[in-house]
Amino acid sequence: MSPSSSTEVTHRTERNRYEISVDGTFAGIAAYEVVDGVTVFSHTVIQDAFEGQGLAGTLVDEAIADVVARGGTFAATCSYVEHWLTKHHQHDDALVDVPQP
Repeated sequence: MSPSSSTEVTHRTERNRYEISVDGTFAGIAAYEVVDGVTVFSHTVIQDAFEGQGLAGTLVDEAIADVVARGGTFAATCSYVEHWLTKHHQHDDALVDVPQP
């Protein structure tokens, strides 16, 4: 990603995911499901052409920030999100255990 590139994270509620694009080109997703009112992030994927640019972290940060801004709580079963949460604690107040069926 060049210094002049722009990224955009979009919430696609109809697909239960957040998408990130770079200069208008689709670059990846953070998928989730809502379980008992908790947004559970289950899968994060960045397209090969965009790997190594920090986009997964940007995507996860903005997706979680959106959930929190709407007054929600979140959890993670995605290994990437779980790892990201060990290094980023700005949303810890809204982090909950994964709801059990």
